[in-house]
This record gives sequence, C-alpha cells and structure tokens, in this order.
Amino acid sequence: MPKKIYITLLISLIWFLSCCEIKAWNCDEEVNVGDMCSSLSNWYTEPYCSKGMETDATQCIRMTLSDGKTLLSKNDTSARTVIQNYCKAMLSQRQNEWRVYFADANTGDTRDWERTFDSRQSIFVYTLCSSFKGGDWKLPFVTKESDLSNIFTWGWNIAKILKLQQRNEEWVDKCSWDEKNQLNECDMSIYATEIFSAIMSDMFKIKYAQVFSVDSSKNFPKTQDRITAFFSWYFFITKYEEIKSLYPQTMSVVNSNQKYYKKVLDKLKILDNNKLEIKDNICVEWWNVTWQNFIKCAMHGSQWRGLTLDPPFITMLYNELLNYQIFEKTYQNRLSTKVSWAGGNETERIKYESRIWEFQSYVNKQIDAVYKTLHDLEELNMTYPLHIWLLMYQEKIKKFRDKKLSPVVTLFYSLSEKLQNVQLPN
Repeated sequence: MPKKIYITLLISLIWFLSCCEIKAWNCDEEVNVGDMCSSLSNWYTEPYCSKGMETDATQCIRMTLSDGKTLLSKNDTSARTVIQNYCKAMLSQRQNEWRVYFADANTGDTRDWERTFDSRQSIFVYTLCSSFKGGDWKLPFVTKESDLSNIFTWGWNIAKILKLQQRNEEWVDKCSWDEKNQLNECDMSIYATEIFSAIMSDMFKIKYAQVFSVDSSKNFPKTQDRITAFFSWYFFITKYEEIKSLYPQTMSVVNSNQKYYKKVLDKLKILDNNKLEIKDNICVEWWNVTWQNFIKCAMHGSQWRGLTLDPPFITMLYNELLNYQIFEKTYQNRLSTKVSWAGGNETERIKYESRIWEFQSYVNKQIDAVYKTLHDLEELNMTYPLHIWLLMYQEKIKKFRDKKLSPVVTLFYSLSEKLQNVQLPN
C-alpha cells in the first residue's frame, strides 16, 4: 500500500477518535503553527484537544507528519543534527516544537487518558534517542523528566542487544555517537526499523500471553491456581478437582500453552514485563494517567476488564507507529535535501534516492506486519476460548462413548442379530 494511503489512514484514525468541535484555524497566516500547537496544549502540559476549542487541534498532528522539514537545520543537514532535533522536539516537556500531544475529550472538560497520543510516552522515541551515548556514557537527549528506563531490561546495552552497530572496513561503528561522527554513513532506515520491530515484537508477545491468562513470568503461579483461574473466568468452573476429573486432556493443553508463553515472556528483548505489572488497579477512569503508568495500563490494564484488546493498547500501538513514521518522514526530508543538493553528481543523487526508497520499503513492511499481527491477535483472542470449549465438548463426548454408550451398543447389536429376518439375504 502506498505511503500516502498509510498516512491518510493514520490521520483518519486520529480524526475519528476525536470528539472535538472541528473548526478552522482562528488565526491569520502570520501565526506559526508550531506556536499555536504549543499554546493549545498550554506548552505541552496537557493534551491539545478538548470540547469547544475554536481551533482544529488535529491540524497539529497533520502538520507534524507533513512538515518534517521544520526539524531540519538550514545550514546543517547531517544525520546527527536530524536526530538531535527529532529527540529534542519529541521528548521535551515544555518545548515550542512539533511534539505530538493529542487526546480525545470525555464529556465535560476532562480528557480521555485511554486515547492520548503522546510522543513522550512513546517507547520507540525513548529507545531511539537513548541508544546514542556520549563519550562519558551519558545520554545526550534523555533527561530525568523524560526517563522511561524503569520499564526496560537493557539498561545501557540497547545497541548491543539489538545488534545496531554498523561496522566499516576498519571495524569502526558508523552509528557510534562521538564528536567526530556525524552519523551520515549510518543506515538509519535499518537502525530505526530494528528498534521499532523489537518493540512491536515484545508488545505483541505480552498481549498474546494474556490470551492464555499468562500476565507475568515472575512468580509463575502453580498449575492448580493457573488452571482454576482460566476455567473459572471463561467457563465458570471454579473447582480444580472438577476440572481435573472431567477434562484432564483439555487441562493438559491449557497448561502446556501457559508454560510455553511463560518461556516467551522470559525472552523479551526490550521491555521488562515484570516491571509493567499492575498490582493495584491504577487504571482508573480519569484523564491524567500518563507517562510510565500509561504504558503499564496499556499493556496490563485489560486484565482488570477481562479483555486482551482495549482502547489504551490500541492507542499505544498507533502512538508507536505514528512516532516511527514521524522519524521516517523527518529523515526522508533530510535525504530529499541531499538529493536536491547533489546537482549533477549522479552518484550522490542515486545514493540518497536509494536510501529514501529503502527506508520507505522498510516502513511499508513494518506497517503490514503490525496490521497483520494485530488482526491475528484479535482472532486468537476471540477463538481460543471457543477452541478450548470444543476440546472440552470432545472430551466429554468421548467419555460418554467409552463409558456409557459401549454397553448399550453391544446390547443393541445382539438384539439386532436376534431379530434379523433369516429369509432376507445378507
């Protein structure tokens, strides 16, 4: 599917989520759109959408997607500068830039935390920006106010874990962050896509495990507790001995599936699922569930509702996809500038045009994978309980056949032979 169609679909999703009164911009052409978005959000201390606004708040998101050139420096289009400006704009709490901070409106004057798009709550943005480290091993883009490190497993080793290093002939990492390296030779299409892919993989692994009632691999419950919890929720059978007696084979299948996904959760690369666990229901119905609590609620808040797919997770998923595309758009604008500056240098022009095409192809593949995996998760969430119910029914019928029906069938065949008309040919 072409890039423009994907961006249109993404914007359409945000548009229909909004229940704001959409009106035209109430300003003249001299007003800077970025300044307007900042003022709408009270300088990014609250989302820029609520009922009764005199401006079209969704324009801020459309502007961020379509005008990535604003994150470029006029005199410096190095990859290093692009990444610096992107991280500064996306992670700064009070920044007059193009940060995305959009929320749906509840009835009244409150905002809906379940449908809040915030670049500061993006795992992709934080992981990308914290993957670069200075000579003193400090993170140049991440401050205390934008620190999400508590939900991760990798600490300082994200580049090593995801194998993000790109070596040249002298075995020097082209993506290392030092004063001399402008990162121009670092293939950011591969670099950013590896990060995004790993995040999506971990997110979906956690949600897939929840379908099987496996919320954590830490302090993994005993078989009796897990099986009882599963059957009591789906089938209202609350006694373990009854389950073990009536459905031993089905219980074995459920137990095997749960143990498998326990191992899956043990092998997450990016997210530390144990740190995302919710001990108390903090995901209350009010708008100011933000930052790490938003990520926790998006990943595990559904267990308090009996659902695997709920609005916070879908919002979080599209928030990651949105910020990944914003980075792709911003970086492609840099490459487009390089193409225009190449002039008659055919080699340089082909070099940067191929990088544009490569990045776009990666993005298209990632979007296809996200939609396909989300669709598969939805189907599994709907069909797995039915699958287990059919196994239970099959097991019950088999027991009836073996223990109840066999004696009756034997008598029936004996009676049939006795009553057979001997004059009829066999």
